[in-house]
Formats: sequence, structure tokens, C-alpha cells
Amino acid sequence: MPGNETTLIHRAQKGDHDAFAALVDEHQRYVFNLALRIVKDENEALDLAQETFVRAWRRSRISRGSPNSAPGCFASSQTYAINP
Repeated sequence: MPGNETTLIHRAQKGDHDAFAALVDEHQRYVFNLALRIVKDENEALDLAQETFVRAWRRSRISRGSPNSAPGCFASSQTYAINP
């Protein structure tokens, strides 16, 4: 998936909603599980995961060209869960 993910990242950076949705689909379980381990509440973890993706979209925090950048970006859910 690295080549495809890099393409999706570049498309998302240009405002392609479908590309960003594909990245969300690929990483949403990881982000949710990370948030759940931190907050220990399913509903709160769902909210944190959603906020993580909203922030990622708004801030265009996906690093350019790095195949591992999406997971790193979405790992920001850990920081957000600890310091909302």
C-alpha cells in the first residue's frame, strides 16, 4: 500500500475528499483503538478519533511524500486524548 498511500496523501493535500476518505478508511481502526486504550471509554474514543481526522483534514498535517506519514499524523490522537 505504500505507493498507493503516497498517491492518496498527495491527492488529499490538494483537497481531494475521496482520497482523504480512503486514508480514513485505512487508518480509522488504528486511531480508534489507540484512543480507546488511552481513554477507556468507547464513545469518547469515537469522538477523539473523529476529531483527529477532522483536525488532520483542516490542518493538512499529512507530511508530503512520506509513505508512513498518515499513521504518524493520525497518531496525534494520542496527544489529543491526553491534552484535548
